[in-house]
Amino acid sequence: MANLTSEELQQVEILSDPVKWAYVYLGWEARWYQEEILREQSLRIVLRMGRRTGKTTTVMVLALYKCFTNSSFEVLIVTPYESQIREIDSIITRFINSCPELEASIKSKTKNPFRVEFKNGSVIKGFTAGTKAGNQGASIRGQRADLIILDEIDYMDEGEIVAVTSVALEAPNRIGIIAMSTPSGRRAFFYKICTDPKSPYKQFHYPSSVNPEWTPEADAEFRLLHSEIDYQHEVLAEFGEEASGVFNKEDVDIAANTVYYAYAPLTPSQEKWVKENNIEVVRLGPYTANYKPPKAIRTMGVDWDKVQATPQIVIVEHNQQLDKLQVVYHEDIPKSDLTLDYAVQRIIALNAVYDPSYIYVDRGFGEYQVETLHAYGLKHPETGLHTKVKGWYFGQHIDVMDPVTKRLESKPLKHFMVNQTALYFERQKLIISLFDEVLYRQIINYSVVRVSQSGQPIYTSKDEHALDALMLCILGFVMEFPELSPLYSVSPARNFSVISVKSHPTFHNPVEVEVDRPRWQRRSSMRATSWGHRSPARRRPLRRTLI
Repeated sequence: MANLTSEELQQVEILSDPVKWAYVYLGWEARWYQEEILREQSLRIVLRMGRRTGKTTTVMVLALYKCFTNSSFEVLIVTPYESQIREIDSIITRFINSCPELEASIKSKTKNPFRVEFKNGSVIKGFTAGTKAGNQGASIRGQRADLIILDEIDYMDEGEIVAVTSVALEAPNRIGIIAMSTPSGRRAFFYKICTDPKSPYKQFHYPSSVNPEWTPEADAEFRLLHSEIDYQHEVLAEFGEEASGVFNKEDVDIAANTVYYAYAPLTPSQEKWVKENNIEVVRLGPYTANYKPPKAIRTMGVDWDKVQATPQIVIVEHNQQLDKLQVVYHEDIPKSDLTLDYAVQRIIALNAVYDPSYIYVDRGFGEYQVETLHAYGLKHPETGLHTKVKGWYFGQHIDVMDPVTKRLESKPLKHFMVNQTALYFERQKLIISLFDEVLYRQIINYSVVRVSQSGQPIYTSKDEHALDALMLCILGFVMEFPELSPLYSVSPARNFSVISVKSHPTFHNPVEVEVDRPRWQRRSSMRATSWGHRSPARRRPLRRTLI
């Protein structure tokens, strides 16, 4: 070292520090918390971080640094979803393209399978853990690694995690592991290594607020867009309470006990309960074309299905007195050879009675029915059906404004509907009838049965058609009447106060399935511009010999 020039000493200093190396070679300036992560020497590291903190970018910088400054160094990256591998590929590609020295050091690079080979023998390999594919990480076994990176580990199965981490058993005192995720609420491996005092993992816990670009306005907007449990997980990076279903039962009970009303005859057991508890029940209807309900803003939701279930029709109106949405009608179309045709006739009849502003229908099983209603509306323009009826595919996407980047992001429609409905319950802006036991049961039992390869929750597909119709009604209000919505969605909205009520017993014992609370999933894209001047795409590297 004594024989080295000052310039050479400076280069040694750069190459021995990942923070300085990233600044000089990549033009990427680490924030204070990213510096802590990059300079940590522990072999076992766990990152519990909120969204927009740059955890994936930080660790990819470390992976590039390790491979650039060491020969024959192998990095094994494992994610639960293919979309994350694509995002990682995008991050690494942008860094490589921003640095001539790094680009010159690359021998080869492929996307599928994801693999970056360096001329010095180092390599970065990317795999999916086989989530929901049933192989329990079999493709990972036999892989060599000096550093294992598990991205979004809280969405991997225990068997997959064991298969991946067992690679480190080859040389536990040499092979490092970095596990990182935004909490999902599960009490699984990620939770254990973060909370167990005996955990060998050095934990770094950072909420989204550590990002200087996370403003109070962005925080407030995220709260409006997401439920409280989502906020705990994705912004505060806290585990929160372990959820047992999509909709919080306490919130649903409040919605069912705000007003005691019924739009269908009570069952004998319900009549008995009402009498024993001296409850006054408000009866809605029955309404007809000659005896119509009071004027109100309404939407109708229709879910078609004559295979597993029968078509369901739900009508929701805005209760001006309480400033809440209220379910005012629910009909189960009986099964027959002409079930769908009869459902069309019922929609026409109910439209004449309730005069909903919009009718949102499931187009997946009702393409013909939608066209039939449109044709009827054109023939009878006084019904307005040619403009009221709008069909939606549950598998389609819609554009939603991101509160931080202010960019439109494509979101799965079904998950958007579920999230909006959960927010209405959580903020006590929705009323349901305690006496509609079918709808209540479906709401309480609605759950996530699995997560897709793209990272999207897959919901219950049985005994949920009335709920689907309700969520279509909610979607109608969110899309068409944002001023009545307690949150921001596709269009700006307002925030209203809530009314607290006492919860009362329900008429049945719902089956609660222990699952994760769904949350928004990030799309696979490189958000270079979201990091401002720190983006390698926007900042030219300094000269290599200068700090």
